[in-house]
Amino acid sequence: FTTTPQIPEHTKFPFLKDKNIYSNKLYATLCCMTYILHIISPGNTFNERLKELMQSCSLVDAAEMGFTVDWINEEIWK
Repeated sequence: FTTTPQIPEHTKFPFLKDKNIYSNKLYATLCCMTYILHIISPGNTFNERLKELMQSCSLVDAAEMGFTVDWINEEIWK
């Protein structure tokens, strides 16, 4: 039994402009995680560490994990 995140339609803080994502992929989960982290732990370094990992790991297939082409420019990742 697998639970996939529900992509919110209306949020208090910036979420995603491009909501055309697959809710069963890792990217959707990471978006929800970083949204919650911004609220409960302002100043956390999750975004920076994820960006570093995505750039440094040659095994990463961003498209396969559900990342959009322009994901890094979404407000939630800044």
